[in-house]
Order: sequence, then structure tokens, then C-alpha cells
Amino acid sequence: MQFEAPLLPAPTYGLYEVVTWAQDGTEPLRWLPSGVEIRPVNFGADNEFGVWGAPWDVSEADLTDDDVKTGDRPDISDLASFEAITVWGFDRNQVGDLRADARQDVRDRAARNLARLEPQQVETSFAARLLADAGSPATATGIGDAIAKLEAQLAKTQTVGLIHASAQWATPALAGLFIYREGKTFRTAMGHQIVFGGGYVDSLSTTLVATSPVFGWRGAVEQLEQTDPFTNRFIAIAERSVLVAYESAITAVTIS
Repeated sequence: MQFEAPLLPAPTYGLYEVVTWAQDGTEPLRWLPSGVEIRPVNFGADNEFGVWGAPWDVSEADLTDDDVKTGDRPDISDLASFEAITVWGFDRNQVGDLRADARQDVRDRAARNLARLEPQQVETSFAARLLADAGSPATATGIGDAIAKLEAQLAKTQTVGLIHASAQWATPALAGLFIYREGKTFRTAMGHQIVFGGGYVDSLSTTLVATSPVFGWRGAVEQLEQTDPFTNRFIAIAERSVLVAYESAITAVTIS
């Protein structure tokens, strides 16, 4: 006899659990192929802030050029775009079976393949951008030390953000009481969410990256199909384009 395994529930962890979707398949995509540029709103103000250094009762005549409150707005003329990826799932029929239920089974399996593997592949692709933007990582002696150093840098930027990490660090972090679970999310002592992703296992490995919140744009799932009349081969593809982005990659730490 044959038994068809039931569908597994979607994981309650990973990047997709923390993405704020600016566009979620409800309207035409307008960012392909140029990507999305995130304009800085919360970052880049270091040259637009200062501390008044002159005495409170100073006269205007005694002020110097160093006392002028001025600054430079961040240059946004050359922002690095975040680019989309297109992910797809495939299936085909067996031994030329073109019955309606067989063709529908092919469509369903292609859609399941996409739904099950899409989040992990997006994490893997996203990790390359994380590492590039975060720069040279600091070093840490363990997961607790790594989280502490990331929290320090997040605090210096006044950011409640995300920490992206390989799934292998979830158990050590929980066992060491360096994080706690709150519903579907994992948080640090200072309230930052930690994203433990299966797609980060090989791509980030021993490196953790802290970012500002992540936003996403994704199109509706499109289904394509074709029948070869000479071989009775029926194929189906389910695909969608996805883009995820952040305002700032703050820092990275590698556990040695």
C-alpha cells in the first residue's frame, strides 16, 4: 500500500516571520528590474547633530565659526539598490498521465515545492547582502559574547533591530539564557528580535549580523504549465519574485 504524508506546518521561525511586507502580492510589481533603494530616515544624522559648547550667557560677538549649529544631510544620490530574486517550484506528471486529477496534482506539488523552499532560499540569498553591508566582523568567544557585542552596537545607534543568525545558535542561546522566547519570536535582553534561519546555516554559519527592521516586496504566485503532445508530458511551474531590504546593516560578529 501507499500512504501520502500530510503537509508539514510552516515553520514559526526565520526571516519571513519578521519581514514587514510593503507589498504582498496584491498589486503589480513596480520595482523590477531596478530594485528598491531605501532612503535613510533613521540613520546618517551624525553630521547633523551636536552639543552646544559656548557659555549660556555668551554674547553674539564672542561666538566663532565653531559655535555655528550646522551640518550635512546624508548623500542619497548613490544608494545601493536591493535586487529581487525569482524563486520557483517545478513538477511533472508520471508516465504520460494526463487525467485532470493527475494534472492538478502536478500543479499542487509545484506550488508546495515553492511554498516550502521559498523562505529558506530568500534567507540564503539575503545573507550575501548582509555580509557585504555589515563590513568586517568583530570576533566573539561564544554566542553570549556575540549577542552582547551586537546589542552594544545597536544601542549606540538607538536601534531596536534584528539579529540574523544560523539556526544552530538557537539552542545554545536559549540554554545559556542569553535570549528568551516570546510567542513566535526570540528576543534578547534588550528586546531585539533574533532571526534563526535555515537559509542562514551555511551562508552565515558562525557570523551574526545586526540590522534595522527588514521590509519586503513580493508578487503573487504565478502558475505556468505546458503539455508536450508528442510525449504526453505535463509540467507545471509556480513562481514569484521577492525582494527584502533594510535601512542599515549595523554590524557583524563572528564566533571563533
